[in-house]
Amino acid sequence: MIKFAERLGVKTVPVVGVVPYYAATIWDLANGNKDYISGSNVSEGLVVRALDGSRHPVPGRKIAKFVSDDYILRKNGTEHN
Repeated sequence: MIKFAERLGVKTVPVVGVVPYYAATIWDLANGNKDYISGSNVSEGLVVRALDGSRHPVPGRKIAKFVSDDYILRKNGTEHN
């Protein structure tokens, strides 16, 4: 997907890493250093998906969103994840 977007000149969100799935590692990435975000933006978190694009028989795509603590606890937030 990223190579396809690059060929089309379409910007994508940064890939933080390709790592084995361990919940603790993902939470550390979601709540850790935000060097990949410019300015004063607060990272909403990370989207995690199966690298091989595999699917689960019931919900379908293997994809999850880890919302960062900073985003959930930010001042004047309107969402309640």
